[in-house]
Amino acid sequence: MRATRRLAACLAGLCLLSLQGHAGMERLDVAVSTPVYALPATLTHPEGRFDYRLSWMGIPVGHARIEARAAGPGWLDVAVRGGTASAIDLLWRYRVEGHGTVRTDPLAPVRFATLERENDRVREVEVRIDRRTGAARSERRAGGVVDRYEFESTNSFDIPSSVLLVLGLDYEPGDRFRIDTFTGTRRYLVEAVVRGLESIRAGGERRDAWKLRLSTDDLTDRDPDGLHHATELWVSRERPRVLLRARSWTFVGPVSLELAEP
Repeated sequence: MRATRRLAACLAGLCLLSLQGHAGMERLDVAVSTPVYALPATLTHPEGRFDYRLSWMGIPVGHARIEARAAGPGWLDVAVRGGTASAIDLLWRYRVEGHGTVRTDPLAPVRFATLERENDRVREVEVRIDRRTGAARSERRAGGVVDRYEFESTNSFDIPSSVLLVLGLDYEPGDRFRIDTFTGTRRYLVEAVVRGLESIRAGGERRDAWKLRLSTDDLTDRDPDGLHHATELWVSRERPRVLLRARSWTFVGPVSLELAEP
């Protein structure tokens, strides 16, 4: 059962849906410096619905759906839904829903909220980042307990804005990007390295894709259990870029996410 729970935690982390955890205020207010990246002036962000299959060592174990819709000029709404497959539900049932708003001109986080159901347990987290004041705030509700967190930051991103930033940057092989990502109860220093172009099959067709290697440094807990080793992403060469495939190496083996056929 413990291995099953850890596998599901790895799946959720791979999807960037559930990097939640416990952290004290003093651990969130850490000193970290990351570059300010300028996105292309003509950039358009992906819109529509994207369905993904999750597998562990080739065995289907879950699903995820991401939907992005324009919410007026310069704004994007992002919705996320995912969970374990029916066979996994017999041992351990996990569901997550998320909804966020991102400013796109210039790219900046606004709000992102998640609702997680782990068997009978329910967790809610809401993140708000205000670039005008430099305040990053969150509220976590679980088991009747409410935890609130706050720190000052001028260059932190939440989960959806971090993903859109990575997808929107110009790539050259060897480029290295560093992003300060706040999940609501933890901060991660995410580093993405561009490996190069590959031709892969995803979403029912062969496509040219940029391959990126992702590493995360947990600034609040340092990943004491060693659950996450490394992640590789493949994103479409053509713009607006979309995530085509991801593979994460964990203590339980490789966990993969792949764009499903329409």
